[in-house]
Amino acid sequence: MSKQEKIGLGICILALLLFAVLEYNRKMPADWSSTFSFQDKIPFGLYVLKAEQHRLFPNNQEVKNSFYEAYPQITDKSNFIIINPNPKSDQTSINYLLKYVEKGNSVFMAVNGFPKPLADTLKLRSKAIGAEFLWAAMNKPSEISKQQKTYFTDKSLQQKSYNFHQDLMPRYVKNYQKSKTTVLGKTKSGKINFIRVQFGKGAFYFHLVPHAFTNYYLLNENRAYATTALSYLPNRKTYWDTYSTGDTKINHPLRYIFKNEALKWSYLILLFSLLIYLFIGGKRRQRAIPVVLPPKNDQLDFAKTLGRLYFQQGNHLEIAQKKSTYFLAHIKSNFRLSTESFDAGFQQKLAEKSGKELVLIQEICQKITLYQNAKSISATELVDFSNLLQNFYKNEMSAGTR
Repeated sequence: MSKQEKIGLGICILALLLFAVLEYNRKMPADWSSTFSFQDKIPFGLYVLKAEQHRLFPNNQEVKNSFYEAYPQITDKSNFIIINPNPKSDQTSINYLLKYVEKGNSVFMAVNGFPKPLADTLKLRSKAIGAEFLWAAMNKPSEISKQQKTYFTDKSLQQKSYNFHQDLMPRYVKNYQKSKTTVLGKTKSGKINFIRVQFGKGAFYFHLVPHAFTNYYLLNENRAYATTALSYLPNRKTYWDTYSTGDTKINHPLRYIFKNEALKWSYLILLFSLLIYLFIGGKRRQRAIPVVLPPKNDQLDFAKTLGRLYFQQGNHLEIAQKKSTYFLAHIKSNFRLSTESFDAGFQQKLAEKSGKELVLIQEICQKITLYQNAKSISATELVDFSNLLQNFYKNEMSAGTR
């Protein structure tokens, strides 16, 4: 690891430590989401109500699938509680819910409005209190100044009223069958928010302030309101719906991570860092490939060196003989002529094929014949012979380009 890489790694570690310290000391903001989950301890979760289940109804059980699926296993007289502003209500489950109540059981639903199939069957209608409705998930209740007093209609309970924020009470009961319906709760302005509807041998309990059962209100002065509302149910085995609250979702580790703001951002930063590494730092590293030069042709240098050696030794005849051998090989290769004899016929054919002057060819042939039997030659004679050969090669090149 290079010095720069070590410095960069050190900076990254210090930055992560600083981030961890800041996150640890940062005051986490409250999560005001309306989850209505029995697992959530946030203000609008149902964790406190879950802890109170055994005290409210000693014999109770959670139902983690739809009522249609759970109905065959419910054989005894019992209660069924649903607390969710907008519960899952498919037609099949509603039909089984009606059949369940008709047999003498009770259903308690804390909802923002009546599910349409139930409303049509029981002839119920609800109406919005105001033209605008603010979800509690988007507003901190302590910052909402407008409150509404709510109380139970039972004479023994009327002396006690409870305050709920108006924005958490978006609807009230508008139409109902008076012969089958008992009003159990109202607001101070007379808006009905809690009723009991007789159906067959059993009854439906509809409460239009589901937030009254959340942690926020069970931990303040309104605690008694939720327990009093649930006390209207008969004291018998009670089933709690967790299917509508979403508590039946797969308990995957990522779900916990994304519910925690700090963990979520740490996880996203980690993924982003890995992507950067894959695209930048993950490239295959190797040493620089050296530049390989093509092999140098040393034949010409070798020939020059060899020539200088012969010249320095003063062996001019041997140099002339080697030049003669090279010249004859050149004639055979390029003009396809036999070099066994240098007679007039050979000289004439070579002059015709090479386009050289006959006089030049005759001089070269005479020199070659002379040097074959000579014992030595002077440097001047070697230079003259070399010039004759150069003139032949040069003239040959000129003739070849015409």
